[in-house]
Amino acid sequence: MASMMEYRRMLAERDLALVWPQWRIVRLLGAGSFGEVYEIQRDEYGLTSRCALKIVRKENPAPMPGDSYGSISGSNSSEDFINTVIKEIDIMQSLKGAPNIVVIDDYEIARSSDSCAVLIRMELLRNLRDYITSTQVTVNDIIRVGVDICNALEFCEGRNIIHRDVKESNIFYSDMGIFKLGDFGISKQLSDYMMNNATMTSAGTINKMAPEVYYGKRYDNRVDIYSLGVVLYSLLNYGRPPFYPPYHS
Repeated sequence: MASMMEYRRMLAERDLALVWPQWRIVRLLGAGSFGEVYEIQRDEYGLTSRCALKIVRKENPAPMPGDSYGSISGSNSSEDFINTVIKEIDIMQSLKGAPNIVVIDDYEIARSSDSCAVLIRMELLRNLRDYITSTQVTVNDIIRVGVDICNALEFCEGRNIIHRDVKESNIFYSDMGIFKLGDFGISKQLSDYMMNNATMTSAGTINKMAPEVYYGKRYDNRVDIYSLGVVLYSLLNYGRPPFYPPYHS
């Protein structure tokens, strides 16, 4: 019997062949509650292209007796899911051109009787968490992380966008030596969607979260600067955060 990851890869290969048949999966880069990220490759006219493929998926519930696939309730549920993901893709596309923000190349929707998936093609980068475990990180590297991600946050502020989940796994490193900010809320929005409890204050990673977010108070873009500060402190102190919430009064 195939493992869960083998099953998810089989679904990914099926959906990729459906929307972008010229591309093939090379390897798994990462997986989470709502999907996976793969390296994919295309060979055409003697040229090889590589990029990252992020897949977020909603399983369709088994039909009740007397129901059929494609019922109004199931269709609405799938459309709500797609709209939730597309909203976050639209945010990232609005930031296109910023040198320190991950670039999305394209996206497509793959529908089947058992699931609905959004496939997102983006530039192929190394995750900061993987980078710091495979490289001797220097103070200059950490300073570059701070400068590059501050540039990204400044660009976001100019467009009234709050990231809300700045952490190591959402920071990426390019072969050009540039650090970039990615994942503008797709997983967080999906978590809220699945729980039917979409609130801004539920977003974020608790040990990087500003007090205003933790307590559900009003906040602005400065919560991203706070989270970046926690990331930089941790990088300078062998992964140890300055503290761990819950906060004390």
